[in-house]
Amino acid sequence: MFMSPKEILSYLCNLEEKLPKREYKIYKESHKHNDYNFSHVTPGEMNEECQKMLAFAGMGSYKADARFAKLDDSMAGCTTPGDTADGFVHIEVNINMQDNWKAILATLAHEICHQVIHLHGIRPMINNMTEVYTELCTIYLGFGQLILDGYNTNVRGVKHNLGYLNPNNYKVTNHLVAVVCGGISSQSTSLFGNDVMVDDAVRIWESEDDRKEFNKKTLERRSEVFSETMRYISNMESLLDIYRQQLKQQADKLDKDFTSFNDAFRTGQSRSLRIFNTLYTAYCEGQNNEKDGTNKVLEAALYNLYNDVKQKVGVVELRPDVVCPSCGKRYPYREINKGKMTVKCGKCGTHFVADTTDWSPSQVQRQVEQRRIAKQKKQQEELDAYRYQITAEEKAAAWKEAECLKQELTTIREGIDKLPRIFRWALKNYIHIQADKIIKTHKTKEK
Repeated sequence: MFMSPKEILSYLCNLEEKLPKREYKIYKESHKHNDYNFSHVTPGEMNEECQKMLAFAGMGSYKADARFAKLDDSMAGCTTPGDTADGFVHIEVNINMQDNWKAILATLAHEICHQVIHLHGIRPMINNMTEVYTELCTIYLGFGQLILDGYNTNVRGVKHNLGYLNPNNYKVTNHLVAVVCGGISSQSTSLFGNDVMVDDAVRIWESEDDRKEFNKKTLERRSEVFSETMRYISNMESLLDIYRQQLKQQADKLDKDFTSFNDAFRTGQSRSLRIFNTLYTAYCEGQNNEKDGTNKVLEAALYNLYNDVKQKVGVVELRPDVVCPSCGKRYPYREINKGKMTVKCGKCGTHFVADTTDWSPSQVQRQVEQRRIAKQKKQQEELDAYRYQITAEEKAAAWKEAECLKQELTTIREGIDKLPRIFRWALKNYIHIQADKIIKTHKTKEK
């Protein structure tokens, strides 16, 4: 997956807002293993390193439970976000990477950050977004060098290519975080031409004077652009008013000529020159195509404006909506036109009259936005209903399990009651002794 620097920054800004403020530090690994001379990483060494990484990520109150497991070849590791009720962070690492210390570190950093973003309320509904947040979080927290070193490795001929993002995305992110959050000089973290615009922005950032001047010039330029845009819109509205007046005059003249043409025919040959003049004028206007030329200019302007609005605002529907009265099918009409139109429904084939007299692009856009909001609301309601159903099923299963345990206890009590009195007395004392031991142990742990 490739992400632009602008997209990366939007994710990083959200992480900065949600995660606790902390001093930027770069994580230093404890064990320096040479992957070519080191045979196997032991579970103890991995667990010790994982505990240190948890403390570095702000989860020092949890204990590490990292272990090697046989996973699918497409999986480097796995963890269940939020499964920390027992005080442990459980992580499984693919056993195929037991010889690759760098890949193990990158995997541990990724899985730990799954727990970090879940703990701080970053829980996107789309899985890909979760993975993007997790990948960027590893670098934001200071595991960037582990990620760069461990996501593409080759140990004794065995290659491991990990990660969800494009390799260049990791370099850009590490570069931005190190310079902006860590205050590290860009000369030591240069992208060497991987992204020229990021390098230029970083150079401006590093110089406080340049940064202030750049912000000042940017605001001034944006103000000038806005003013110029408003002037263009005002001039365009004035020109459109001139067009409307001209078209109104031409429409009045056309109506007058049509009336004169009919009157001349009714009065006979005495008005032959008037008839010929009308025909000649109509022929000349038809050859000159003044109105067609105007329409082409307006069409080109509308097309350019539409593309510009689509880039800045999103897709804007300019066509009026029509609804079939028979089947209720709703769709935008194929033409941009005001008035009453005879429409054939593409679904049921019914012909009906659609009234678009009050149509306007802004009104259509509001309708599109209202339908989008209604669709999102419906999806959220369906998701809430699904979650409620799962919760109800879990409660029913727990209740059923409790009833089974209750039945087993009843059976055990009935069996004990059938024993001789001396055995019941001995069993009762044994149970009390064991219960006292459990209570004392629990109190000691609490202290």
